Amino acid sequence: MPRELSVSYSRPCDPRLADYEMESINTERKLVKAVQQHKRSTSACLVVKNNRLQCKRWAPFPVAEDDFVDELGHWGPKCTYGFLNNWCPPLMQCIRANHDITLITNGSETRDISFHITLYVAKRQARSSNTSALLAKKLAFHKLKERYNSDIPRSNKWLLQQCANTLTREQEFSAPKVISYLMGWGDRFISHHFMMIYWSAILSLLKNKYPELRCKT
Repeated sequence: MPRELSVSYSRPCDPRLADYEMESINTERKLVKAVQQHKRSTSACLVVKNNRLQCKRWAPFPVAEDDFVDELGHWGPKCTYGFLNNWCPPLMQCIRANHDITLITNGSETRDISFHITLYVAKRQARSSNTSALLAKKLAFHKLKERYNSDIPRSNKWLLQQCANTLTREQEFSAPKVISYLMGWGDRFISHHFMMIYWSAILSLLKNKYPELRCKT
């Protein structure tokens, strides 16, 4: 079958059509060809193990003519081609995107998949999503490049510009954070309301109450 990438951006089949069942099957096949076929490459899944390239997804996957469960507890889905990820037909028709399904049978697998989903949704603190790490890297580069520059104001201005450009260019944002910004919900969730405290007023009150503090500041 030819690979039609545009099919993944089209609308689901209309169930009111007379030939809906056949059209749905044909569309599912096109979608599988476009988004579910696993292709090994060094930029995607191939990693070096024991001095040779291996697929970290263990492709090709085990081939079986039918779903199976043996007496030792080994199980697997029907798979007639070792480079196709498992998919769910209703999900494929709705989301029209790459996905993988598996059977969750015990607590450890539930824990692993929960952790995996959480990493996808929340985006852990990698270098590209950690503001302080990006700024520290840029600061080290700036000090090395500007160490002979005697114009301090110009150097500081250039540092601020570089930091702003770094965050604009390199920082990643998680999906919840982007949605929160777009919806106008702010960039944080808090359980309390806070009031501004002005330290100068407090300091003045303390000095009036305790005059001996004035000579210590």
